[in-house]
Amino acid sequence: MPHPLRCGGRQCPRPGPLRRPDLDGNLEPRPGPDQARQFAEAIHTLLPGKLLAYNCSPSFNWAAQLSVEQMETFRKELAAMGYKSQCITLAGFRALNISMFELAKAYCERGMAGYSELQKREFTLQKDGYQAVKHQAFGGTGYFDAVQNVVTSNQISARALCWQYRRRTGLNRRLSGFNG
Repeated sequence: MPHPLRCGGRQCPRPGPLRRPDLDGNLEPRPGPDQARQFAEAIHTLLPGKLLAYNCSPSFNWAAQLSVEQMETFRKELAAMGYKSQCITLAGFRALNISMFELAKAYCERGMAGYSELQKREFTLQKDGYQAVKHQAFGGTGYFDAVQNVVTSNQISARALCWQYRRRTGLNRRLSGFNG
């Protein structure tokens, strides 16, 4: 049976049904440390040391609710309260969609110069650990090249990606006689 909730009110300090019995979560009508602290204290009164989860919801307009300084320290404050699992639901969805929108808009307005701006950002971010500039490393070619090298006693390399694509798409059947 779920926690009884009232919009904008305190949650019942009783753990609800969870997928993980070692974790309890908090839903708030708006972000901020005050309600998170009240929830954590209520749960820890009943279950000391209980791990907590906090959803930094993308539904909030965070800048309208908290100052930049509050947002910069919020993660650490939550951790100190016992919120060991913190997530931003849909962060990847939002990041992917805004980046694709910006790319499509730039390409529409400026052609390949618009795409080139994205590449420049990638090259700049490499110094910070961004690795997707070398996208081939994420496609599995290294693994399949290693397998193919074992099978062929190192006689063939850099063909695995082509082989993998042809196999997956059925291109081998359509390109009879192709040896590439």
